[in-house]
Order: sequence, then structure tokens, then C-alpha cells
Amino acid sequence: FDILTYQLPDVPDFTVAESLEPVSLDFGDQMMLTGFDYGVPLSQLDSAPSEVEGRALPSGEDAWIVLQWQSATDLSTDYKVALYLLDERERVVGQVDKILLSNHMRLTSDWEPNQVEIDYYSLPSLPATAPGDYHIELAIYDVATMQRLAILGIESNQLGHSYTLGELEIVRPVEPPMVEPGQRITDGMMSPEVILLGYDLPRTEVSPGTAVEVALYWEALRDVQNDYLVLTQIRDHEGQVWGEEESRPGYGGYPTTQWEKDEIIRDWHDVPINAETRNGDYRLHVGIKQRGAVIREVDLATIRISGRARTFEIPQMEHQLGWAIGEEIILLGYDVDDAVRAGETLKVTLYWQCMREMGQSYTVFTHLLGKDNAILGQSDSIPAQGEAPTTSWIEGEVITDQYDIVIDVQAPAGEYLMEVGMYDAKTMERVPVYNAEGEAQGDRILLETVQVLN
Repeated sequence: FDILTYQLPDVPDFTVAESLEPVSLDFGDQMMLTGFDYGVPLSQLDSAPSEVEGRALPSGEDAWIVLQWQSATDLSTDYKVALYLLDERERVVGQVDKILLSNHMRLTSDWEPNQVEIDYYSLPSLPATAPGDYHIELAIYDVATMQRLAILGIESNQLGHSYTLGELEIVRPVEPPMVEPGQRITDGMMSPEVILLGYDLPRTEVSPGTAVEVALYWEALRDVQNDYLVLTQIRDHEGQVWGEEESRPGYGGYPTTQWEKDEIIRDWHDVPINAETRNGDYRLHVGIKQRGAVIREVDLATIRISGRARTFEIPQMEHQLGWAIGEEIILLGYDVDDAVRAGETLKVTLYWQCMREMGQSYTVFTHLLGKDNAILGQSDSIPAQGEAPTTSWIEGEVITDQYDIVIDVQAPAGEYLMEVGMYDAKTMERVPVYNAEGEAQGDRILLETVQVLN
């Protein structure tokens, strides 16, 4: 084998973080995050433009992160840490997953209770990421099951499955990036100042009421003087528009007037699809507008739209209710098993009606509650096992939504409450609830009690 040797300075300094910001985060009663810090390597700052300082990262470069962990118990599981660099729409522009090891290279299953370790991470950013503000998100998951640990707050209230460490600014790269779009185009000259190099299209089949995601790769042929708008449309074969988004690049935050010669930008767009769009093939068009007029457009790809069958008839149900979730949704009623044995599955069917179309996708929660509101069975999901997001609902539609809740095998015999409701998965904030008379009832609906048998 070969041995490489290096001459170090007389007084080497390997310091990454001079001090850690204290924090106390409980991940599933297994791990505690007790401190962290993050920043940009000085080597990147030295070669970057003058505006790069502090926590400003040149696009395409890596940030450093230091995390201090403490085991909360005698661990029997090996855990992995996931760090994400996210934009304002929670889209991933950088990610690192790393097995959590002690300084002696031991997996967490070999850690002692209350063992403290410091771990180091290098979080990349994708080349051509548009300058702007981004945030760093942290999660821990079981290597074997891929399930994330819940973050617990005071009195063991669940705060979610990820934590925002802080903000990071992306600035222009030191050198133009080398990027390769998923699909290149040959006729992308949109103006004398801007060329469309290609695009990424993660999905070419979507449902009505959802959105087509597309990343456009732009190159500035010179310092751009004009303020161009990007117009993305979904059209049928007759030219009728069924989905449209018009905005400046970078979700409106990085207008073309800030682009410099040879700069390349990865620019994401979400084109909302009309909830009443019929199944079939459509075309994705992209154009740029100047002073309200389209000056050039290109036809990019075929988009297939296919969705579930809709019903507007109210079915038979065991329990009628008529309570409102926010201003757009009514829980007409529900069916629920009267009794179930510990360790077995409780079936719950909810019947929703859409009163008004909405732009927000909500997650449904169904919890079986024991003493002190301890959750002994739970199933959270986008409605209809993810097939009917609330953004796809249309006025008057009735959605039948079934949940299978596995009851804790240790649940003692007795009567238990069922609570249901909806929340925003991004913020974990629940949607307010109103009874049939329009009176506020908090953020949950209590159903009939369920008998748990031995």
C-alpha cells in the first residue's frame, strides 16, 4: 500500500466550531440533541465574491455542521442522521445521510446511557441553486425500519419528525456550475439575453387538483437588463389551459434583472392542475413574458392526468355528525368498530364533504386515546391512503376515507376515546373545528368510545 505524507503548519488549527449553541431536543426518548453549530468553510469564503460572509454559501458548495448528541437510554437500535437544505417550499436542494457513530466509531446500539458524542457533517448544495434564503432541517431515523424518531416537547407532546437548525443564504457561485438537465432542448433561445438549456420533470403523470413540478435550467448570455416573467401552462390538444403559473424565477425572489453573464440557474415551478381536469394527455408549455406579452415559448413534454372517480352522493353511515374542519370541509359522519382486542386493528371510516375548493393539502389524524391523552393507536395520512389530497377536492364532492389503527398490545381493557381531525404537515398546526351550530370546538373531533378487550 502507498503512504502519503503532508507537511503541516507549525501551529495547526483544526477548529470547526469554537462554541456550540445549546439546545435540548428529545428524539423519541432515545437521543438528545444538546448543541449544534454550522457555517461555511473559510476556504470557500476566501475565494468567493466580497459579499460572501458569515453564513452565506456559494451555490454548489458545502456547508459544515457540528451536532452534539447524548443517548437518553440504553439504546438497542442503530440510528442515522439526515440533514436537508430546503427552499421556501420545502424542496430539497442539498442532503446528507450519515450513520451516527461515536468518536470510537461505535454504532448507537453500542453506546452507554447518557453517552455524549460530537459528530461532524458536510451538507452540499446543488449546483445552479438560485441565490436566496434557505433553511437546514434535521431528522433521525432507524437504519433498519427507515422510520423517523418523533421530536418530543414538554409533557411528551409530539412536535414533529424534523427540526429546523437555522437559516443559510445561498449566493452566486465562484465559477459557473457544470450541470446536466434531465432533458436538454435545442430550441431554447428565449431572448437575446436568456436561453433555456433544458428541464427536469420528476413526474409526468399527475392527478387533478395536484401540481406538475418542473425545474427549468436558464443561462444568462449577458448581464440581463429586462425583467422577464416565466409562464408555465398545461394545455389540451385544443389549446385550452388547465393549469398555469406565472412568476419571476426563484419563486419570485431572483428576478432576471439580477442575473449576470454566464450564470446558470435551476428554477423550480409548480403548475397547479384544475381539480375538474378530465383524464387524458396534455402538453407542458414554457414561455417568457416581457411587459405583459409572451415573446417566446417552447413545448416541452406530455403530461398525463388521471384521477380517481368522484361521487357527490352521501352514503349510509352509522354516525351522522355535520361538524366543520376549517371553512372548507365537513365531516358528515363516520363508522367505527365498537370493540377491538389489544394488538388487533380498529377500522374507522370517515365521510368528508368539500364545501369549497382549497389550495392547502391537509393530513388526517385518527388517534385512540388512553389516560392522560396517551396515544395507544394511531393512523395519520393524506385522505384515501394518499390518493385524495384535499387540494384535489371539488365543491360538493363526498370522500370516503378509511383508516386501520393497530392497537397497542399493552393497552389495558376498558373504554377509550377516538379523536380525529386535520393538520398541516409542514407546520404540524391543526385545523380548527366547529360544531353543527358553527361554534368553535378546538382542534379535534371526539367520536364514540371504543371498547378494548383483553
